[in-house]
Amino acid sequence: MQRKVIQQSSSSLGVSLPHKWVKQWNLKKGDILNIDSVKGVLEIKPESYVAPVTKVVIDASKYGSLTRRKFDNLSKRGYDEITVLFSDESELNQVKESLKVEATMFEIVKKEKNYVLVKSISEMNNSDFESIQNRLIFLLREKIRKIVQYLETEDESILSDLLELEQANNKLAHYCMRAMHKNPELSGSFMNYTLIWAVEKLGNDFKFFAHLKPKKISKNTQLIAKMVLDNLYIVTEIYFSYDSTKAKQFYDSRKKINDLILSALKDSSCISDHPLIALLSSASEKYLYILGLLFGLQTPQSTV
Repeated sequence: MQRKVIQQSSSSLGVSLPHKWVKQWNLKKGDILNIDSVKGVLEIKPESYVAPVTKVVIDASKYGSLTRRKFDNLSKRGYDEITVLFSDESELNQVKESLKVEATMFEIVKKEKNYVLVKSISEMNNSDFESIQNRLIFLLREKIRKIVQYLETEDESILSDLLELEQANNKLAHYCMRAMHKNPELSGSFMNYTLIWAVEKLGNDFKFFAHLKPKKISKNTQLIAKMVLDNLYIVTEIYFSYDSTKAKQFYDSRKKINDLILSALKDSSCISDHPLIALLSSASEKYLYILGLLFGLQTPQSTV
């Protein structure tokens, strides 16, 4: 339907509301409407508007070991109520683990013989989104610092700290991705959503490092590790303040890192370091993906 713009005063314009919509919401003169601009499109909602509760059902007995991943995916996608069917109590263990570690905004509110109802009990405030997204990057910097400490001391208590930071990373990423699905205006673009996803996946390399517990690392491998970590720190700097000079510095360093990694993997004298070197190679590639996403998020200008 179309409406003609009406001149209401010297400085304001207006349009009439469709009769059918007014009747649907039982609106009358003096009622309040909430009007939001979402990517240049106006959304008009009655003050009493409440978003419908989104519900979904999954069968844990069918998904088996994939139940946690399926549950995590649905909670990230913004569902408010998730009914989990089960044939054996043990099938709920993965859901309970997710509630403790990642989907912490959900709780089991009802349990019957063959199903549980899991419901969202809290949501991220839109105004908190940017600060929580930034915290993900600060967590990344802290994990870099922890690995540098470990390379210098090989103190295994540092690896426990690393795993705790990784759990916090997963939790915050989960919150951000859910908020983006429920409020698309937060994401800005598909690239920003993918950026959060990539940072979350990068966390796996830190987790694998902690589980690997590398010992007696050769000086050459330590050099590669520190170069990789330095390059990641450059990416975090670019996240907060785009700088083409730093981007070039990252890319030039990455070429040197790749050459060193290939040389080290051919060196049989440091074969015990090969699992760590392969992990560093994996992380280095993920940094490149993140940098590419940061490029895509830049607003085009006449000179960049």
